Amino acid sequence: MRNKNWPEKLVTYLQENLDTPFEWGTFDCCLFAANAVHAMTGKDFAEPFRGKYTTEKGAAKALIKYGHGDIKSTLNAIFGPRFIPVGTGNTGILLNIPRLISVHPRGHGEHLLNILKLIYTSGSSPWARGTPAEAHSVNLF
Repeated sequence: MRNKNWPEKLVTYLQENLDTPFEWGTFDCCLFAANAVHAMTGKDFAEPFRGKYTTEKGAAKALIKYGHGDIKSTLNAIFGPRFIPVGTGNTGILLNIPRLISVHPRGHGEHLLNILKLIYTSGSSPWARGTPAEAHSVNLF
């Protein structure tokens, strides 16, 4: 589902939009995340909502008319519900984007964007803290 060079595409998208102002229906919270997914996958999951609202109230109406009533239900309908056991999962810039990244149903996960080049060399074992995903290590600064 993701492009081979998805980390670079995500970083480019984030850098290009650092100063983009919030605007309902153009660059709001959901469209920010959907645009990031589009940059990484080439698939636009927000297409049914684009151009359909310009206010917060309009966004709520669009979720009812074009989605499944609310954000959670709409995302579950598109991606399916997520199963993330306690102490599990991946970390990264975008959190709670369903099925964007695989889930590890054990006591660990992967740390995707190693923003500050922080290396986990002490503390809990890799089983408890997860492991840095070296292939996805990207310095944003």
